[in-house]
Amino acid sequence: MDKVLPIVALLLWIVSMWGILRYNLHMFQLNGYKNKEHFNWLLKNISNPLILLVIIVPGIIAAVISRLIGAIIFCVVCVGFFLYYMHLKKINNKKKLVFTNRVKRLIITEAVFNIIGGVLAYFFAGKIFYIILAGLIILQPWFMIVANIINSPIEKNINNGFIKDAKRILSQMPELKIIGVTGSYGKTSVKYYLQTLLKSRYNVLVTPASYNTPMGVVRTV
Repeated sequence: MDKVLPIVALLLWIVSMWGILRYNLHMFQLNGYKNKEHFNWLLKNISNPLILLVIIVPGIIAAVISRLIGAIIFCVVCVGFFLYYMHLKKINNKKKLVFTNRVKRLIITEAVFNIIGGVLAYFFAGKIFYIILAGLIILQPWFMIVANIINSPIEKNINNGFIKDAKRILSQMPELKIIGVTGSYGKTSVKYYLQTLLKSRYNVLVTPASYNTPMGVVRTV
């Protein structure tokens, strides 16, 4: 039991981390992959990150009182977190998470960091094994920003390549008329109004759905 339970706990920890990561990655995508906006969103919805602090209790129990009892409670809490974040996923499904290449790169960055942390904790942490796993869970919502910073040089190079391609394509259409719609609200609605008004006389292309960001425009081009 002493050897099997930590492995079970590690597997349930991975499952729990996936639920937490997926939800926060979805919110990060909705926040336009912007660190500041996502940080402010986390502060406004602080109850979600704070609930993760519960996991530190079984970690302390395992380290100080009983490793067996602490491990069992840890496993139960991990399952609870996974179910909780799956519930949040269902009620926040107005716009689903899109597994773009950028999202996949963020997942890889987070996975590498978490797997290394989990493996090192398993082999070297001893009594504080569960405390370290708990710490990684607690930090997960905030590490999304760190992962984005780590990936930023890669993303910048990729985006610059797409922007150059878009500029090249547009330069080959000197007769093209471009209309830009700005504002805090209603951009998508106005975009479709303009499409409806103009398409009876002109060939019109609009960015699909809510592709209103610079890279959304570039992707459309």
